[in-house]
Amino acid sequence: MKPTADVIELGAGESQLAEGSVPTVEASNAAAAIGDVTYDRMAQHARALHLRQKLRVPVIVESRGWLKDKIEIVYRHERGGAIRPYCVRVGHLAPDAALSGEHGVWARCRRYNAAVAQLYQLAAKLATMVRTGSITLVPGSAITYACEQLSRLDERIAARQAKTMGNRTVRLDQLAEEIEYFARCDAELAPIIDQAERAADRAAADADVKPSGAPARAVRAWFRRFVTSQRNGAS
Repeated sequence: MKPTADVIELGAGESQLAEGSVPTVEASNAAAAIGDVTYDRMAQHARALHLRQKLRVPVIVESRGWLKDKIEIVYRHERGGAIRPYCVRVGHLAPDAALSGEHGVWARCRRYNAAVAQLYQLAAKLATMVRTGSITLVPGSAITYACEQLSRLDERIAARQAKTMGNRTVRLDQLAEEIEYFARCDAELAPIIDQAERAADRAAADADVKPSGAPARAVRAWFRRFVTSQRNGAS
């Protein structure tokens, strides 16, 4: 007897697929998926181009989802601890409006640079007072503490950037925290330096007044000698 072959019966109107072929529905789904990916990439490219024109720096729109609604700034170091945006990475959920305006990329970088520059101004003022001898650094005093903090300002800023802004990259929300940190440093040290400066000004004013009293004392001494001589002559 001959072995019975496996037979697949097709219903009326059903077409038999060639070996290795893909069903029409699956092929349509695959084509649609490819079309969606292509459209997403085109949309991301168009968004990145628009944001680049707006921010005047290269912009990368992340599609993998790890940034989500966050914005990341790749920056360059400038003099005095300042930073300058070099590139911006944008999460696919981050709104375009978050990149510009008073809380955007450039605005926050400017505020960060201003906060750092304010500390350098305090350091320069204190260094001048120490160099001219207008203040005396007493161990344990507030002005000595301020001097210790500001004399190592370069090191402190570099260490802070390495800790919270490593690899020359910082999130936009983290940059806001850094601005607040340096603002707190200024709020702590500025009153100490201002008080020392006022004390130095008062001391300088007192020093200017004291020499002016010497001629008056000399005149009074001369007048006493003159009166005494007159009396002696009269006698």
